[in-house]
Amino acid sequence: MSPVSRVYKAGSIIYFEGDKAETVFVLQAGVVLLTYISPEGTGEVRENIKSGEFFGVKSALGRFPREETATVLSDATTMVMNVAEFEQLVLQNHKLVMKMLKVFSNQLRRIGRSIQTRTGTADSEPSGTGLFNIGEYYLKNKKFNQALYAYQKYLQYYPDGEYGTICLQRVEMAQSGAATGYAVASDGSSFVSQPVAKPAHEPVSEADTPAIDGDSGIGIAKRYFDAFSLYSSEKYDEAYKLYKTILDSASGGEDEYVEKTYFDIGRCLFNMNKPQDAITQLTTMVKTFPTSPNLKAALFHIGKCYAMLGDTEKAKGFYNKVRMMPPNESINKRAQKAIEELGGSV
Repeated sequence: MSPVSRVYKAGSIIYFEGDKAETVFVLQAGVVLLTYISPEGTGEVRENIKSGEFFGVKSALGRFPREETATVLSDATTMVMNVAEFEQLVLQNHKLVMKMLKVFSNQLRRIGRSIQTRTGTADSEPSGTGLFNIGEYYLKNKKFNQALYAYQKYLQYYPDGEYGTICLQRVEMAQSGAATGYAVASDGSSFVSQPVAKPAHEPVSEADTPAIDGDSGIGIAKRYFDAFSLYSSEKYDEAYKLYKTILDSASGGEDEYVEKTYFDIGRCLFNMNKPQDAITQLTTMVKTFPTSPNLKAALFHIGKCYAMLGDTEKAKGFYNKVRMMPPNESINKRAQKAIEELGGSV
């Protein structure tokens, strides 16, 4: 037997959790969604498989039942092979081996961190170290927009952090790199890498590089970072106006920045003492991007807006939604504290 090509219609199930696992799949076209229970057992995890990626590997190699359900979201073409054929392919392609090891090690690392968090054995490290390291990795590899975003996020969340001074210099370097291709700070210093860990989700294609607007030479990504810089400087009116230009000119291919822009406009409006407008903006964002990584933060800010309006019951309702959403992280604790400050019990 040799690998065969199979076509699945949208809405069909390739396999269910618990099915016997004897084959490995490679997605050639279409979209496949894997769903499974998180290692913490706190909820369902959804993972999109992209063209060129393998799935069903672990259970087939380990000869144990499928751990996830594979659902076809759009008509999909897959290459299907048995374990022997897959093993032969691996023996002939060491790059494939390294890619698989990277994926598996990242999965194990996430599980390990979850266990450490739940058992209280997590290693302590300076706040924001991981975020700073991501910026360092991207700057080193000349992904200037991504580096700029990471450094600015660090400065936003950890203004007094260990790497604050370095980050200010790195922001200048990343801005210089985005504009000219050369990472140089205003004092003339250039980038010298600190020892950093490679981030788990590294860019793998040119698709990671934001597109540039051909008319103005200023892309959606650059405008977003400029607006974010204004927001971080508490220039909310100016940031709001620039954010609005992103929504006005987005053509549908910049969902990542559009989602972030909706969220940040909501925060701008809140800081401009326009809580009702902020609620409208953030509600639109939640409905449009229900799987956004900023979902908790958006709901938390809606709660803050209702608190500003004096509607404590609605505020507590939104805070409670955040408090109950997995995984349990710092924003959950902030929501709990906010409820208590409003005179509620949890």
